[in-house]
Parts: sequence; C-alpha cells; structure tokens
Amino acid sequence: MKQKVTVTTAEKDLQNTDVSLNGTYPWNSIYTNLLRSNEFSAWGNWSLNPNIKIGLTGILNPHTGTFDATGDTLPLGEEDIESLTRADLWKVQSDHMKQTSTNVDVTVAGGETEAGTKLSWTFGRKRSVLSKFVRSKDVSMLSPITLLENNMSWLKEQADDLGMTNHEGITQSFCVVTKVYYASSGLNVGAESEDTTFSLSGTVEGMTGMFTPSVSASAGYTSEEYTKTVDKHLCPVGPNATASYEVPVGFEVASFDGTIVMPKWTHKFEKLNLAVDNHYGGTYIADSTLTYEVDGEVIEETRSTWGGDTSHYLIPLNATNLQLKIDFEASGDVEYHFNWNNPLVQWPSGSRRIKMTGVWPWKPKAIDLEAS
Repeated sequence: MKQKVTVTTAEKDLQNTDVSLNGTYPWNSIYTNLLRSNEFSAWGNWSLNPNIKIGLTGILNPHTGTFDATGDTLPLGEEDIESLTRADLWKVQSDHMKQTSTNVDVTVAGGETEAGTKLSWTFGRKRSVLSKFVRSKDVSMLSPITLLENNMSWLKEQADDLGMTNHEGITQSFCVVTKVYYASSGLNVGAESEDTTFSLSGTVEGMTGMFTPSVSASAGYTSEEYTKTVDKHLCPVGPNATASYEVPVGFEVASFDGTIVMPKWTHKFEKLNLAVDNHYGGTYIADSTLTYEVDGEVIEETRSTWGGDTSHYLIPLNATNLQLKIDFEASGDVEYHFNWNNPLVQWPSGSRRIKMTGVWPWKPKAIDLEAS
C-alpha cells in the first residue's frame, strides 16, 4: 500500500505573508530560503519527517511547496547509494536573533540535582526561525542521471499512477529524492510572535552533545520553555531522552521533462536561459555567438548587446556542449570564451548570467556570475 508523506515548503514570495497550508503556517518557506544560501538545491524538512529517504517518489509543487510522496520508493542496491559521514554544525537562522547561555542546576533521573546549562534564543521578529543541528551524514544517489534514465519505465509507471505524465513522458513536479542531509541532534524552532524566547536546559554533557560536533557526549536535555507560541521540532523529541537516531533535516530531488532528467530540481522551467547582461554601466557593444548540440545537430545563434541591454538565449533542456564567445567591438580584439558540457546539470536553477563591464578606452570584461 502506498504511503502518503507530506512536507510543506513555500516559494520565496510566501516568506513574509500570513498564509496557511492546510491550516498551518508554511515554516518550510523560510527554512528552505535560508538553506539555499549554502545548499542551493535544498528543500527543507522542517518537521523532521523521518520518512524522507533516497528514492522516495511523489509530487512536489513548487508554488505551495507541498511534497506529496504518494509514489513508491525506487528499488536501489547498496552500489547505488553513497553515505558521507559528517561532523559539522548545521545552523541557519533568521536575522534579529540572539543566543545566551547561563549556568543552572537541573533535575536528572532519580530526582537528583546536577550542574547544567541553559541555552536561550530570543526571536526579535514574528516568523523568525532557528535551525541548529549536529550534521551526521549525507546520503546520496550515485550517478543519479544514469540511474534514473535506466529506470525510466518504472518511473513513468509511478508518474502515470499520479497523473503526472503527458504524450512526451513525465511532467515536471513528479520528483525522486536523490540526496538527504541527516543530523544526530538539534532543533527547528519558529516564533509565532516577535520577542519570543525559547530555552533548553540540560546537563553540561547533554547540552554539549546536542550542539557540538565530534564529541562523545550523549545528546539530550531535561526541560524546555518558551514565552510565546512556537512551532518546534527537536531531536530527541522530548526531555530526558537520548538522541539515538538520525533525522533528515533537508533533501534534494530530481524531476523530469518528458524523458529528460532534471537533477537538483528547485522549480519549473521549460528552457535554459543564458543571459548576456550589459547593463552594468559598460559602454562597449558585445557581439556574442552561442553554439550547442541537440540530438546530434549543431545549433548556432548570435546576438549584439549594447550598453544597458541584456540579451537572452533560450536553449532546449537537452542541449549539450555549449560554447559562448563574446567579442567586444572597438576593444582591440578582446574576446571571452565560456563552455558548459551539460548545462542542465551545471545550471541547477536553469539559468546563467554573464556580466559585462568596461568603459572605453579601458579593457572590457565578461564574468560568469554563477561561477564567481
């Protein structure tokens, strides 16, 4: 029987609005946006749903952020999965937050009192979030493009069962989990109101284990308290328990366009977009030539971009061997060359921007912004 797993993530434009998804605020909207400052392709697992795992299939709606994992899990062997041990601090938080630490006496099992630590976080603004974990491992699908292409028939059956196919094949938003970030202890906390305080108290050993990588101390806490309403998800889930398990704090997915695998998928797009951007105050005219291959055919396109303008190349998703040459007129034959063998893999967002600068008679420049 197929099991439904729902993870909620909203797009950036939902970040500061009082919206609700199934009666609850989409905390994943803020969480995912914060994660993507470091992990561009990440989707947050705010509620620490333990069912998120490699190969899980379902529908991920990027507009509401809801992941309905109603499909089956792709059968995988040990040779298809890589597990990378981590020992670092996973921490993202909203602005206007403050952490304090104080020494306290805590009550432990048996009613005895022991010296401990109290950590408190003050959330200065409404809808502020804190995510702080000991990151323990990353589990990834090895060679996901090849693996998913080899299982395309199975994936089409899953997508068809969910109404996610058309005459070309699988439609975008049908997704497969390709990577999961795991943590051994920590917390996600979101403040419903401004000036909210959330605190954890515990033994020195337990609190050290909660948030310090590479220590042998067992993570745990003895009590929690907060001044206003919060949305909280902790590992371990309650006081006086040991974090003897790992929780998924985030994940990545692949989606599909027909039979094309779209790795590290974050949103829908029908074409790759290469922007040759000359609006940064440059005075040179840039003549650009783009060549690429589609199904063995070589395509060539040219543009002339004046100062203050931006030219866009809209490129098929299955294009390979992209080569961009930029010549600056009246520059003494200044040229720049850029190459991308597989842009669908190399451009996770589906777009790339080349920034051009330079005022005559000084030398012009062209910079790949996503590579800098």
